[in-house]
Amino acid sequence: MIHVYGYLRATQSYELTYDGNDDRAHFHGYTDADYAGDVMTRRSTSGFVYMLCKGAISWSSQRQRTVATSSTESEYIASNHAGKEGVWLRSLLQSLQPFTSPSNPHRTLQATTLLADNQSAINITENPENHQRTKHFDVKWHWIREQVERQVFAIKYIPTDEMTADIMTKALARAKHETHRAAMGLTGSDVAP
Repeated sequence: MIHVYGYLRATQSYELTYDGNDDRAHFHGYTDADYAGDVMTRRSTSGFVYMLCKGAISWSSQRQRTVATSSTESEYIASNHAGKEGVWLRSLLQSLQPFTSPSNPHRTLQATTLLADNQSAINITENPENHQRTKHFDVKWHWIREQVERQVFAIKYIPTDEMTADIMTKALARAKHETHRAAMGLTGSDVAP
């Protein structure tokens, strides 16, 4: 608890910043999971971060409700967790109408890019065929696959080193933590505790 207090005190000057000069909104998200990270229950942690104008607008870190039997399953579950928030954010953005134009006032958002670092989980979302190795996945986790088919989301690969949502799933080395914190648009200067 003392470490948390020290961190909060040292970073009290930090604030989220957004780039209002950005030509486009660049709405996209990152999704990640820490497979079996809880040493007591062996449950994984899902994390996501959604970005707009180079700043985080929504983020979450949540222990998964079931034990995943593989890293692919835990990442797939995390994609569902992120996708549900993404659908709500898309709806909000469309209601604010920043993506319409005078020539096409009914234009809707294109597929939202959701970046993930597990290629097996990405393949499952893109391939509607029954995968022999994933038959044990709970049916409710296939919701994200339907969203990809409907072109609500386009799940793309990103290397683990560039996975901003990593900050939501596990403790990181200071340099990596600072890199991901800055990528979320969280800026400021450390104050001595």
